Amino acid sequence: MQTLKIFQSFKKIKDLGIPVLGICLGMQLLMDKSFEFGENKGLGLISGEVVPVPSVGNKQRIIVPYVGWSKIDFRKSLLTKNLNQKKGFYFTHSFMSVPKNNNHIIATYKHFTNKIVAVIGKNNFYGCQFHPEKSGSDGLFLIKNFINLN
Repeated sequence: MQTLKIFQSFKKIKDLGIPVLGICLGMQLLMDKSFEFGENKGLGLISGEVVPVPSVGNKQRIIVPYVGWSKIDFRKSLLTKNLNQKKGFYFTHSFMSVPKNNNHIIATYKHFTNKIVAVIGKNNFYGCQFHPEKSGSDGLFLIKNFINLN
């Protein structure tokens, strides 16, 4: 019954247009489903799924979970307004979101030869795979942009 209440709450938030920012796992929960610890249903607010970060790339073994700083490449959006693409953001994850619609991808980063989604957005729902609260001034600036969306 609690799950139903959560889905109803997010439907109301969607209908009211209240901005929501999911961070790390919070971003992944916005998707339709995840394959972490089996197949699990997500909130379905952004179509797509959560899959493991590839552990092999271009004939080399990749360490997963990925923990570290990466620069992100982003398209212009209200969430990324005035962000510096040359600075890094702090990531720690072993699963990644793969939206069905590329228009919902706001930013990506390169992990070895893999392009991984770093920021997503649809309507009033946004998600960051990285931790903006641990990413220095640009991370805090992104949070400020989010606060100023409404």
